[in-house]
Amino acid sequence: MPAETDAQAGQIDRAEVLRVIKDQLADILEIDESTINEGDSFAEDLHLGSLELIELVDLGTVDFEVALL
Repeated sequence: MPAETDAQAGQIDRAEVLRVIKDQLADILEIDESTINEGDSFAEDLHLGSLELIELVDLGTVDFEVALL
C-alpha cells in the first residue's frame, strides 16, 4: 500500500525528528527540553498520559505532514 506522502520529497534525518519530538514533548509536558533523552520511556520516565500521547501524535502528523488512516 503506497504512503500518503512522497517519502523522497520530504526526507528529514533522525536528528531532526528527535529535535521536533523533544520540542513537542517539552511543550506538552511543560518541562525543559534538555531533560528529555532519546531513550526515555513516555510512561515511566516522562510520565506521559494517554491524552498527552494523543496530542503528541496529532502534532506529529502536522509537523511531518502525514495522515492517520
